Amino acid sequence: MSSENKVKKQAENGLVILNATYGGPNVERRMNVTEFLRSKVVNGRLRIRVANDFFRRDPVPGVVKVLVITYSLDGEEHTKMVPETWNLTLPDEESDRSPNAVEGIAEVAPAAAIERRVAAAVAKVQQERSETKTATRTQSS
Repeated sequence: MSSENKVKKQAENGLVILNATYGGPNVERRMNVTEFLRSKVVNGRLRIRVANDFFRRDPVPGVVKVLVITYSLDGEEHTKMVPETWNLTLPDEESDRSPNAVEGIAEVAPAAAIERRVAAAVAKVQQERSETKTATRTQSS
């Protein structure tokens, strides 16, 4: 099925992936995963775990990645940022608000604002990983 036909089929089901990138906090260190995610929409739903193995590549080794996804749901545009290792389900049953997604990006947020949100999400994941490693070392001692 061609890319154009896939997007039309998604539109009929209510969910259309408009743009998606995966990578580090800097725009130039992300890879475009739009077509890949479009191919994963089944019956108008997308359920994924954001991880290197899912995307079949680590675009920035040693750096916590984030998925930035812009999609249309029943004609309304949304953007979400989902840190590496978190789950994403679209549409979410609860007013399209995923408990695993970082909320608060305006529909037309300037690139600088999105970059700040991505950096904050990455920092949060790094903090959680650090705390987990410390707790594991403490339990091992």
